[in-house]
Amino acid sequence: MKRTGTIDIPGSPDWVQNHGLFGIGCNEKLNKVYISNIRTQGIIVVDGETGERERIIYTPPMNDRPGLSNVRWSSATDLVYMTAPDEKKVYVFDPNESKYLRDWDLGGGPRGIDLDRNSGHIWIAQYGEGWEGGGNSVVVYDKNEEQIKTITVELRPWDILVDSDGGKTYVVCKGSDNYKPGYLCIINHDSLEVESTILVGRRPRGVGIISKSRKAYIACRYDSAVYVVDLESQEVTSRIPTDCDPIGIVAVEETERVYCLNRQGAMRLGTPYRGAASTVTVIDGTTDTVVKTLTYGKTGHFGVYNSVNQHIYMPAEDTNNIWTLDTKSDEIDGTIAMGFSLDSGFHVNPKTGYLYATSHISDEMTILDGRGEQYVDTVPTHGWPFGVAGLPELGRIYTNNSDDATLSVYDANTHAFIKTIDLGVEGHFSMNSPIVEAHTFLFSKIASDSKRNRLLITCPWVEKLAVMDARSERVEYVDLGYSAKAIDYSLLDPAINEETNTIYVWNSMLNSVTVIDGETLRVVDSIDIPGESSRFERLIVDSRNNRLYWNRYIIDCRSNSVLDTLSNEIKGPIAAFDEKRNHLFVAGRESNSVTTVDADSLKEIETIPLGSATFETMDFEEERMYAVENGTIAVFG
Repeated sequence: MKRTGTIDIPGSPDWVQNHGLFGIGCNEKLNKVYISNIRTQGIIVVDGETGERERIIYTPPMNDRPGLSNVRWSSATDLVYMTAPDEKKVYVFDPNESKYLRDWDLGGGPRGIDLDRNSGHIWIAQYGEGWEGGGNSVVVYDKNEEQIKTITVELRPWDILVDSDGGKTYVVCKGSDNYKPGYLCIINHDSLEVESTILVGRRPRGVGIISKSRKAYIACRYDSAVYVVDLESQEVTSRIPTDCDPIGIVAVEETERVYCLNRQGAMRLGTPYRGAASTVTVIDGTTDTVVKTLTYGKTGHFGVYNSVNQHIYMPAEDTNNIWTLDTKSDEIDGTIAMGFSLDSGFHVNPKTGYLYATSHISDEMTILDGRGEQYVDTVPTHGWPFGVAGLPELGRIYTNNSDDATLSVYDANTHAFIKTIDLGVEGHFSMNSPIVEAHTFLFSKIASDSKRNRLLITCPWVEKLAVMDARSERVEYVDLGYSAKAIDYSLLDPAINEETNTIYVWNSMLNSVTVIDGETLRVVDSIDIPGESSRFERLIVDSRNNRLYWNRYIIDCRSNSVLDTLSNEIKGPIAAFDEKRNHLFVAGRESNSVTTVDADSLKEIETIPLGSATFETMDFEEERMYAVENGTIAVFG
């Protein structure tokens, strides 16, 4: 099997990596904006004049999670700095040459970073490791990156703001308990000591100041409010209600306006989450009253003010774009696309060879003609689709939409939208809580039973498998027998052996497979898988040999036990099974290759080099393989 072609997707730079936008900073000298995200090992550069994404400045490969960090430009050193908490490092970039320069190790989970434009001092909040944190210090470096001092503050410092002219640094600390008041610590630049600690609201995050009125504004997530601190009296003087989940604060000194970015702003207590949009609460700093509320993308965290064009730039993690707010009119006036994003688990229509892939980032399904090697279309879905299934006999394609527990139905020939089907349960990530922390932790999947024209959809938040007869649209539920609420970051992957009418559901956190009788829809067994769990390996059915494959394990479905594993010479997890030829396809990440293996002997047949591409799916009818490569699909045949 050799590479035969490429399917180009219009307007899709770096789409494999480029989503999960997070931290943001501005270089007013060059009129550039820099954004970090949780998938890209580096920073994205946006031109402030043209409003276009220019490039990604890459770092060396990271050992742990890339990005998820804050970015700042220093006018004193003319360099850009980015913190990476899981790597415990600070990365340094040259914005003039658009290149990575160096990094240095810094324990304690560095989060917030800000720079003193007068001295060039670098201030970094040490939140602690992981999401729970536990750190209690701020580290100060000089402009030569030599450590000056470590200053003890309250527990779990997150955001940090340096007031160069005022000679103070403001540090927001969440404290020991998210459900109790947090703190604003004020550090004096002369003494490098905490001069005051002020109680604010619960789970504080962003901070901004208006020097003219001597006030600080702190976004407090669990209070859905901005707390106002009088910096002369050092007391809380006001509590301004916002929308749900306030995080980012942008304070504009010239206009005395404060902009609070609410991550899940449109959410309302007592209602399903359903992918609530982010909002901006615009506050008049002279009266501390709300002027208006603006709506933008989904899952916005932070923003930055660019005084060159008087715009605020606001990344939205779950719509994969940046929204711009004109502070002269206080209106949102544009978006900047950050590239295309497709989820793994492409579906292949065996009759037509068309490929289908969802994007839970953009809430869309992309359609590709695999055999004709061309892009076809991108169509909207409901919120947070994750996976596609097809029923060839009915001529239908389905996406499962996790936000509201619905299916979107399309014609498999024309790809026209037909209808939405409600599964009859709450959205998979619905919570009667002010902040939806589990939204990205529980992944729902879909599979088809073509022989019986059924669909299998996992509903992780209600701990069930939905089984729908596609003709009658009648839904039955199988209780999976575990508590999803106690599980962090779980993928529930359904599959069916159509010959034996046995349903299997893989649970990535329990490291087990639930076995269900497809006729009675009763749980009959559970198969524990030894070894280390993996979140995103697929559960693969081999109806020819009555087996299951997961990662490198071969499972006998007669005894419901592990039969064998691949030899160490064959690298990677089992990614697909060709029933017609009795071949396994093993996708080796380390070797950037796919190995075909005889399913009886488990011996290697052929190794296919992929270069920089990553295996995605197979079209077994035509013996074609597809792999993703930057903004394209590589085709092998």
